[in-house]
Amino acid sequence: ESANNNSHKDPTTAPPPFDDQKADIILRSNISAVDFYVFKAFLSYASPFFESMFSLPHGSAAREDKDGKPVIPVEEDAETLAVLLKHCYPLWSSYFGESTLEELLKAREASEKYQMEGVEASVADKTLTRDK
Repeated sequence: ESANNNSHKDPTTAPPPFDDQKADIILRSNISAVDFYVFKAFLSYASPFFESMFSLPHGSAAREDKDGKPVIPVEEDAETLAVLLKHCYPLWSSYFGESTLEELLKAREASEKYQMEGVEASVADKTLTRDK
């Protein structure tokens, strides 16, 4: 039996803006079993990591699809992904209001991992102002 109990659970869909069926890719939080419907263009613009990933050819045998979109599993929990991804969306980029300090710190760590310098700087700034 695997230590990750969510690995056998059907993923739920993240709340707006990450439930948009017009999105062209799904990031799946394996920890939380939550699917984030996102646009490659936003991720590519915010992250050289994702830009490189999307430019690589994908073998269809190893890839999972859902709703006709490729699913990319990620290690981050749903709360961390929500904070991280909202910064990549123009209408949501200033949203950090209800994020806890722990969520901001996890988002900063993830932004370093995915080479999202703009997100990293913004989250770092929010973390510093929360600390005061």
